[in-house]
Amino acid sequence: MRPRAARRCSSALERASLSFCLRSARCLRLASCAAASTLDVCEDDVAEVRAAVHRPAVLKVIIESGALTDDQIVQTCKSAVAAGADFVKTSTGFHKTGGATTHAVALMRSTVGPSIGVKASGGIRTLADALQMIEAGANRIGASASRAILDAAQTEQN
Repeated sequence: MRPRAARRCSSALERASLSFCLRSARCLRLASCAAASTLDVCEDDVAEVRAAVHRPAVLKVIIESGALTDDQIVQTCKSAVAAGADFVKTSTGFHKTGGATTHAVALMRSTVGPSIGVKASGGIRTLADALQMIEAGANRIGASASRAILDAAQTEQN
């Protein structure tokens, strides 16, 4: 049986994906509630997951920033933080709108402040991409090309 939180948002699956991921193998994916009228529902869902999963487990909220307006990014980040998220993440990397952008990362960082993590994920394939995301405010990078990025960093150091 799916958790109650997943049942509440499942009718809006066509919206941007909002995922609540734990540092374990379990991940509860919910439809985005980025529209202003449903942010309270998603905030409740994040709080429900936070209550069930205690620290030191890290709670990341994936907002699929490419599918959201700037205002929706800001409001979703605020709701995630208010509900107990430790990180906000740009993307799963699988959404048709693409992954991380420096604009979205900078907006997310300015919204959540320095005490919450920002993970840039999706479309980061080079060292230059990773460094741009870090400069924009990401303190964690998710990339399937991490080996190539690390090799390029090592080569640059030598």
